[in-house]
Amino acid sequence: MGRPKKKEPQKLERLRYENEYLRAEVALLKKVRALMEEKEKRLLEIGRKPSKH
Repeated sequence: MGRPKKKEPQKLERLRYENEYLRAEVALLKKVRALMEEKEKRLLEIGRKPSKH
């Protein structure tokens, strides 16, 4: 008989899904960072100190 063949198409599909998920996560984190920076900028403009978070 021999060894069973690897299921490369399933592995490739899983990696594509993981890649898409990670791209979405990075995009979300970039948006959060931009919003936090915008908030800090507004606080500095009105004379308040931004939080340390």
